[in-house]
Amino acid sequence: MALEKNVLIVSIIGGVLGSLSVLLGYSAEGTRTRFSDLYVLSGGGCVHENGPAFGLALGAAFLLLIAQIIISVFLGCGCCSRNGQQSAKAGQAGNKRTTSIIMFCTSWVTFAISFIIFILGAMIEAKGANGNVDENCAVVIPGRFAIAATLALATVSLSVGAYTLLKSTNGTNHADGIAIGVPSQTPQTVAPQFPPQKPVNHGQEYYPPPGTVPQGYGYNTQSYA
Repeated sequence: MALEKNVLIVSIIGGVLGSLSVLLGYSAEGTRTRFSDLYVLSGGGCVHENGPAFGLALGAAFLLLIAQIIISVFLGCGCCSRNGQQSAKAGQAGNKRTTSIIMFCTSWVTFAISFIIFILGAMIEAKGANGNVDENCAVVIPGRFAIAATLALATVSLSVGAYTLLKSTNGTNHADGIAIGVPSQTPQTVAPQFPPQKPVNHGQEYYPPPGTVPQGYGYNTQSYA
C-alpha cells in the first residue's frame, strides 16, 4: 500500500509539472514575436516590445526540467534496487523492466530536444527587447514552441509511464523479497522409512532361551511310577 501511494504521488507531481510545461509552451507559441511586431531602425537592426513569450518559454523549460529530475530520481532508485535486479531475472518481469528502461531513455532524448528549443527560443525572444537592438531581426520560427511543447508532453508521458511500469513490476513480483503469485511451499520433514529389523544378539544369550522350558521349575513332564 505504501508503494502504491508513493507511485501515485510521484506520478501526480510529475504529471502536473509536465502539464504546466506543455501549457506554457503552447502559450509561448501563441504569444511569440512575429515579423509584424518588429520595428526596423533606420540605422539597421530591429527592436520589438517586450512580450510574454520569453518568460513562458523559460518557465516551460524549467518546469519540464524539474519534472524530469523528480521522476528520474525515483525511477533510478527502482532500477538500482535489489527487487529491480531480481525482477530482471524473471521472464515477464524482466521484459517489463526492459521496456521501462527503454521508455526512460527515450524520455531523456525528447526532453533534451524540447529543453533546447525552449531555451533557444527564449534567447531569440530576448533579442530586440528591453531596448536592445537585434542586428539580425530574428524571430522564432513558427511552430517551434509548439514542437517543444509536444515533445514535453511526450517526455512526461514516457517518464511517468516508465516509472509506474517499473514500480508495478517490483510490487507485483516481489514483496519483502518473496515472490508473489508463487505458492509458498514449506518443506516437510519426512521420517525415513526402514524395514523392520530383527533384534541383534551381541554375544548374550536370552535366559531362558526362547522356546525352551527350564528344568526344575515344575515343568518336568516325565512321569514317575
